[in-house]
Amino acid sequence: MFRVFALSAALFVPAAAATAADSILCGSRGDIVHFLQEAYAETPTAAGRMADGKTFEILVSKQGSWTMIVTEPNGRSCAEASGRDFRSAPIRSAGGSAT
Repeated sequence: MFRVFALSAALFVPAAAATAADSILCGSRGDIVHFLQEAYAETPTAAGRMADGKTFEILVSKQGSWTMIVTEPNGRSCAEASGRDFRSAPIRSAGGSAT
């Protein structure tokens, strides 16, 4: 939970919820990515486009911490989830074979 409040303070966005899962921290994508790189050495590792036009990104550190951010088409980003022990896995095709 400390991490959520540290990110909130760094971006000058109030955190009003009781748990990390309930807290949504928002700001410009550049500010959030810069903070995560400086504070946690997390860098963008994966990204994708959502059906509603938003983009999600997973930022990961070499130590395994990770944060998922979602960016709206207008550039506003929110840290939606974070955790530790990130592991990547092979992508499997519809037939079940790893690619």
